Amino acid sequence: MTRAGPAGAPTALAVAGPGRYSLDHATHDALNKPWMPAVALLAAGAGAAWTIRQRRAAVAADAQEAAAAPADAPRAPVAS
Repeated sequence: MTRAGPAGAPTALAVAGPGRYSLDHATHDALNKPWMPAVALLAAGAGAAWTIRQRRAAVAADAQEAAAAPADAPRAPVAS
């Protein structure tokens, strides 16, 4: 199994379309509109961008904290 990341599931749903165990099936295709795949892909992109931004901020904060610590102090592992 590969790691598709935050955009994997919405992208797969946008490409595959509604299935038996889907929101479209449960709502009798009330939400199955031609523009919904685009909305799903945009939401996936926004979610991925947010996740990347949060991750970069956390890594930068860890690096800044490590740089501020005295050289002889034990360091906590930096998240990668």
